[in-house]
Parts: sequence; structure tokens; C-alpha cells
Amino acid sequence: MNTVEIQFQFGRECRLATLESEDLLTFDSLIRLTEHTFSSCKHPFTSFIYVDDDGDRVTVSSELEMGPLRDFYFRVCQQEKFSKPILKLQPIVNRNRANLTINTISSSYPDENYNDKKKFSNFEANVEHILSSGNMLSLDMLEIIGTGNGGIVRRCRNRQTQEILAVKIISLDFQKNEKKQEIVTELNALNALHSDYIVQLHSAYLYENSVHICTEYMDRGSLEQYIGILVPENVLIYITLSMIQGLICMWNQKIMHRDVKPSNVLVNSSGSIKLCDFGVSRVLETIGQKVATFIGTHKYMAPERVISDDYSIPSEIWSLGMTILEMGLGRYPFQAESSYPPLAVRPIELVQCIVYETPPILPTIRGYSSEFASLIQQCLSKNPADRPLPRSFFENPLLMKYNNSDMNQSRAIMADFFNRTAVATNATR
Repeated sequence: MNTVEIQFQFGRECRLATLESEDLLTFDSLIRLTEHTFSSCKHPFTSFIYVDDDGDRVTVSSELEMGPLRDFYFRVCQQEKFSKPILKLQPIVNRNRANLTINTISSSYPDENYNDKKKFSNFEANVEHILSSGNMLSLDMLEIIGTGNGGIVRRCRNRQTQEILAVKIISLDFQKNEKKQEIVTELNALNALHSDYIVQLHSAYLYENSVHICTEYMDRGSLEQYIGILVPENVLIYITLSMIQGLICMWNQKIMHRDVKPSNVLVNSSGSIKLCDFGVSRVLETIGQKVATFIGTHKYMAPERVISDDYSIPSEIWSLGMTILEMGLGRYPFQAESSYPPLAVRPIELVQCIVYETPPILPTIRGYSSEFASLIQQCLSKNPADRPLPRSFFENPLLMKYNNSDMNQSRAIMADFFNRTAVATNATR
């Protein structure tokens, strides 16, 4: 009787097991053997990954897909003349979103003064811990709606519920430890933050060589798409209030976003405004803790950040102010309309502008009140101590009027503007 020796690689554990006969090399038998080998695992196994002759990672999730795996194994057996080959498989579990538990501080947010080896030595364990209870969704992949250094974002449809989701697909085929840490950081933040003003996590899982992070889909894109369009003051105030609500939720969890900008503020057709993209966020020991890491998007960094001084929550107020001012002006505040190349590609001049130049004021010619312009100008004070405290936004007489208004009415105003504007914008493309 020809037995089959199998090496299961599950997370950081590697265990050997034996099938009593080659005839038992079936999908169901492999599932039962995996369950027996990892009997302490609380989640059911759903599929396997193996590396074929070409070095490609192949997923097997049913008996229909076992043919190529068997052919591969028997082909290797014929090539091995003197020893019995070991079939190497990576089991995948069914991950239950409701049981998603993540350590939000100790291992996933190491002290930034640690050396790289200590900082990232537990990355694989962290990823397994985060993803081991995610729900692997059956998705129809639709169009790409975003791209970045870490991967792509697709609009997808859940085949079971028909719900539309946004799925960030991040390839693990990279070498930089910083990118690996961003995955853990974002998953921790998404799992910890529950707010109407923050994009919500649906599920996260490993699929072949990629991490899939599934979140709610915001069907009107980001604020970046609306720069250049005249945004009424009431809409801009509602955006301001939504952003500060989302940031306060983060700060209450002792998390700094550190990359607040128009492209990281999303809109949907129901009139909701939500923060997203927490890959460079940072957990604080205390709400007033200062940090020094130079990370984020330079254009929206506060003066103290671009000159590498310590910074804290007031730096987020600056980034909020820059976002709102850019929306109101229809252009980047420190970029003259006729200047070329863009200031963002001239780093020395950009730093000088942020540190020394006075930002423009929201123009009354575009319909903005002096009260609102003054608040945004205060957000952009060079001295962090002069910027408004988070609660000041809700004590401001102008903003109080909007904050105390009926939520449904506010959302209706936002929905009307973004739906009309999005339709008009798409029609001109």
C-alpha cells in the first residue's frame, strides 16, 4: 500500500501527516486529515494551496480541482527515484467575521524606536492572528476603482448577499518590511474603529499570495474627485463636521490617522462622509503623546511634521484644514494656478511654503462666510497650540447650527450635492 506523506504549513507551524493510501488523495480526505492534524483550530478548513512545477501557488477548494494536484504529485513521485516525495500543502480556514479579534497595541504597533528585526519579527504571526478568523467571501470581481503602491482596490459583488463591497488587494510579493507593517496597522485600525464616519471592515483574508481587505463601498468616490468644483459652504461644513467626528473616534481609541487628505475621505450616494486608509496610522500611549516619524503625504503635513519636529493631534487638525481649504479653493492652497511643475514634485519649495507662507483664505467670492474662513484659517496656524481643539468645532456658533440640525436632512443635502455633481462630472469625461 503506497502511503502519501504530507507536510502541512499552517501559519508558522509545520506538521507532518500521512494518508494511508494514494487512493485517499481526495479533497474530503485531506480536509479530515488537516482537521485531525490541527485539532485545536477553532475554524473549519476550506481549501489548500500548493506550489506547482512552475512555482505558481495553486488553490484547491473542491474535489473538482484535485485532478491537477494529483497529477502534480504522481509526476513528482516518478521523478524521485530514491526517496518518497513529501506533498507540501498550506491549509486555509473559513474565517468568521464575528469572531475577529485583534491585538490592537502590543504586537501590531511596536514602538517605532525598535530596530527593524525586532519590529517586524512577528509579522507572519500577526497576520495569521488577524486573518485567521476573517470570512473568505465568494466575490465577483468588478472594475478597478483605485490603485496605489500597496495594491489595487476593486468594486466587488458578494455572490451570496449581492452586496457591493470595496476590496483592497495587497500582494505579498514584496520585500519592504514597512509595507508588511502597513497591512497589520490598517487591519488593526479597521477592526478597532466603529463609527458612522469611518469606513467599516466587512472581512479580511489571505487568498493565494495576497491579502484581501473587504470594506463597505462608497459609491461617490473620494473628495479628491471633486476638487475644482464649487462646493457650497453648507456642504463644506458638513464635510468638516464628519471628518472631525471620524478623527475624534480615532483619537478616543488613541489612534492618529497621519495621512488625512482629500483622497482618504470617501463619499456615498446617501450623503455619508467617511475616513479611510489607515495604513500609516499610529497607536498612542496617551491621547497627548507626541511622535516623530516622518510618514504620510507631504502636501498635507503640518509645519512641525515637515521639519521633523515631534507632533501630535494638532497636526491632524492642520491636515483637516488643508483638505477643506483645497476643496474650497478648487486647488492646492500653496500651488499657484499657473505654476509648473506642481509644487508636490519640488520638495524644498513645498516645505518652505508649509513652514513660512500664510495659506490663502476661503474666498468670499465663492460664497464662503468670514466665520467659516476664520475657523479654517485657525486650523492652519503655524503654532500647533493655536489650532482649535477638537471640541471647539462643536462649540463654534456657525458649526453648531449645522451640527444640531436634523441628521436625515443633513445627509439629504450632502447626497443631493454629490449625486448631482458626480453625474455631471461623469458626463464630461
